[in-house]
Amino acid sequence: MPTYLYCLRTDRAEPPDGLTGVDGAVVHAVHAAELIAWVSDVADTVTPTVDRVRAHDAVCAAALDRGETPLPIRFGQTFPDDKAVVSELAARESVL
Repeated sequence: MPTYLYCLRTDRAEPPDGLTGVDGAVVHAVHAAELIAWVSDVADTVTPTVDRVRAHDAVCAAALDRGETPLPIRFGQTFPDDKAVVSELAARESVL
């Protein structure tokens, strides 16, 4: 199942319990070296709709409320799975 990426953090803060994002999917954290990504599973390619953009923004806003300022990711960033997110973040960690 594809993984949708909302934002990145370095302070290791986890998403609040029950936080949902695009299409009502539960948001969880993926740890990649010194970064933590807030992600959720999605069924397929995520096309923009008002509700989906609002859900993406709401997850980023929740991340902002948890501590440090997160690095928001542009709408629609998906990866094949959580493992691919970890791999990509590890490869780009110094830039991010």
